[in-house]
Amino acid sequence: MHLGVPDVGPGIHTVVQQIVGEVLDLPRERVNIRVEDTDTSPYDSGTGGSKSTNSVGTAAYQAVTEVKEKLLALAAGRIGCKRENITAQNGRYIVPGGKPMSFSEIMRLAVEQNGAPLTHLSIYEPARAPITSFAAQVAEVEVDPVTGQVKVKKLTTVHDSGTVLNHLS
Repeated sequence: MHLGVPDVGPGIHTVVQQIVGEVLDLPRERVNIRVEDTDTSPYDSGTGGSKSTNSVGTAAYQAVTEVKEKLLALAAGRIGCKRENITAQNGRYIVPGGKPMSFSEIMRLAVEQNGAPLTHLSIYEPARAPITSFAAQVAEVEVDPVTGQVKVKKLTTVHDSGTVLNHLS
């Protein structure tokens, strides 16, 4: 996977590996990330506030979904079945009553039939405001009216972060 965004700490490369791996039914370790510069990839709007998960993650999902559909169409043609009959299971692509194909076999088939690896460029720019998450905080405090000293008794924070893709980070 070629990305136009560096990982500056929030783990976008890991998140993209997870997204691509999940779509292709591959372990994350089998997805390689390569950061490209603006000579070979589109400009990125930046990673502020971990918004790269939203923009780059969505672009990665769109791209890998398109590539997967092309791969499955090639596999269906080779096997002689309809594309919708192929299912992914444990890194293998299975047709009822047919011989399973590994991801590597499908990739070799794609290169053979296409003359090169399959690629798909996807750019995602959210149409909404650049705010990608929301938070609210409520504090219960005790104030000494004589000294003005403030003591926090209870603090509650609520975050609407959307779907969590990487629970560890």
